[in-house]
Amino acid sequence: MGLALFMASCSVLSGGKAGGTAFQGKTLLTHELRQQIEEFSDVKKVQFYTTRRIKMTRVSSSEGIEVTNDGKVVVKEGDREEVITLERELPGVCVAAYEDRLHISFSEGSYVVFRRDFVGTYSLLVERDFRGVARLQYGTETYELAPGSDEAKLAIQKDFKKEDEEEERNESGRRIGGSEPKQ
Repeated sequence: MGLALFMASCSVLSGGKAGGTAFQGKTLLTHELRQQIEEFSDVKKVQFYTTRRIKMTRVSSSEGIEVTNDGKVVVKEGDREEVITLERELPGVCVAAYEDRLHISFSEGSYVVFRRDFVGTYSLLVERDFRGVARLQYGTETYELAPGSDEAKLAIQKDFKKEDEEEERNESGRRIGGSEPKQ
């Protein structure tokens, strides 16, 4: 019964359905599926994947002073642009699990937060500024998201394994007095 419920809650990603483009053998993580996983195992043992490319950009000012070999002082200033891309189907691991959120790490020391959305799947947790620009926390910094990146969801690899059991035996009968018949 549990396996049937587990399989029923899996919605295979397919073109135009369940939130996006298809990729082989992956299933969107739903809250119901997560609960079933946690009933039998630990969600931190599951391999997670992104359903979309997540492109993050951060611009910071850089200033500094450099003294050259001939003793000249050079004042440096400018902007530094950092771009991080998490490719579609990038594998990640759960480093923290809360009731409606999962912290998924795609590299050591950093993670992004996916939260349960209104349809029960896990979507990238973003904040929007007054212009509608999506931002997210990655590691200790805040990054601006490229258009479409904010639509990323969590998926898992799933296989279906049918385990019907059959037991067969031939009974040999019983005799009065408790002895088994000779064969």
